[in-house]
Amino acid sequence: MSKKISKKKIKINWNEIDTVLLDMDGTLVDHHYEGYFWNTLLPRAYAKKNGISVNKALETSHSTVFKS
Repeated sequence: MSKKISKKKIKINWNEIDTVLLDMDGTLVDHHYEGYFWNTLLPRAYAKKNGISVNKALETSHSTVFKS
């Protein structure tokens, strides 16, 4: 048995939207998930793989990305 997909239209008040984020492929980006991924999930995985603290992983990624 398949589920019916709702075709209800969502009305968006674009006057209340400050920012719409798209990645380089034009995919709509969820800012909260993106922040969680880059600032939590990825540093945890990097720290575990390299045997370092999460804070050190964050320092490493930020110093690599934000080199002057």
